[in-house]
Amino acid sequence: MSDSVQRSKQDWLLLVGLFCFFFSGAAGLIYQVVWTRMLTQIFGNTTYAIATVLSAFMAGLAIGSYLFGKIADRGKNDFLLYGILEAGVGVYGFLVPWIFKAAQKIYVPIFGLNENLPFLFNLVLFFLSFMLLVFPTLLMGATLPVLSRFFVRSFAQFGRRVGDLYATNTLGAVIGCAAAGFFLIPTLGMRETVYVAASVNLVIAAVILIVDRIREKSPTETVVETPVEEPVPEVQQRVSALAWVILVSFALSGFASLVYENAWTRSLTLVIGSSIYSFSTMLVTFLIGLALGGFIYARMLGGREARVSTFGLVELWVGLSALATIPLFERLPLIFVRLLHGFGDTFTVFLYLQIFLSALVMFVPTVLLGMTFPLVARLFTQSLYRVGSGVGSSYAANTVGAVLGAFAGGFILIPNLGVQNTMARDKRPEARPDSTL
Repeated sequence: MSDSVQRSKQDWLLLVGLFCFFFSGAAGLIYQVVWTRMLTQIFGNTTYAIATVLSAFMAGLAIGSYLFGKIADRGKNDFLLYGILEAGVGVYGFLVPWIFKAAQKIYVPIFGLNENLPFLFNLVLFFLSFMLLVFPTLLMGATLPVLSRFFVRSFAQFGRRVGDLYATNTLGAVIGCAAAGFFLIPTLGMRETVYVAASVNLVIAAVILIVDRIREKSPTETVVETPVEEPVPEVQQRVSALAWVILVSFALSGFASLVYENAWTRSLTLVIGSSIYSFSTMLVTFLIGLALGGFIYARMLGGREARVSTFGLVELWVGLSALATIPLFERLPLIFVRLLHGFGDTFTVFLYLQIFLSALVMFVPTVLLGMTFPLVARLFTQSLYRVGSGVGSSYAANTVGAVLGAFAGGFILIPNLGVQNTMARDKRPEARPDSTL
């Protein structure tokens, strides 16, 4: 097979993968929105219950990305494995009504712990939520490292391929969030909305299975890496230590990003309200920024050499741009009222103003945050044969940091320090001098 035909076939497979991963992201956010609502109807709609359910959801994503990243590096057909993962999520989606109904029967006997032993009650609640969500979220978290392992064929492609996958999946999440909040749930109800998302997963699985059956496997299964001389133990140890510094820094970045999101949401809620439309608008704005940041990195920096200093500079600008939004908080009500009077007091105008104010506060920092994932994944991945584990470990570290940031922001920092002090005291990790891994 000629090189041009080979490239054409790989481009076609990449388009199929991106197409499927876009709708996978949409289904994933639909699940998150609906399952959170369904479980809080069972467990209660308190702040602690919502945080517990979301933490269990994100913990499953982290575990799945870490474990399946390693599995993907050993796999022979990661493309087919991706299809199997999507099928597993879809099957679980159709079983959700019966599984959650069984959970309600378990929840009733333990509710009495809430008055006498609230800490134990919340711990049991987290464990129960985790058991309900670990299987599908583990499979969801696995999809990014598995697809990355299949599509990355050289380090020259790494930044662009991983950036495209991350951004495409996040853009799908934008559509899923908007569809769930503005259309599916109000029109169909929660159970049928879950069935829609589950059907999307099964269609993706069918597409992957069909494409895998018709493609010629031999030219696309082999990963070619130019042999390099193994570094001496001292150099290898130093490189590994720097890689772990990057990973810990990325976990701190995830922590900070959720603290920011909490602070922005609290501030904007005081201005635009706390309806489902307001929260959906804020989340959509946040996700659009992340997706755009991933695309910007893939297109502008993906083909360049990854450097630690670049990560440090991006994080520095995240912190500075977040701090720059603080003076806006006290002016947001006045801006909102003047724009509402200027353009008319209608629902459509109100919706557009929600989007505008959310973007005014979140857009620049979230675009910069979206650039960090493909960059860190490339910095942490030291071998082409470890693409899956590199991407999976990076995603897991950032997600674990996000879980801790959600708890710290919602339960400790904002209640005790306030929104402005929380953002001002949030320190970004500093990068070491310019170097490459």
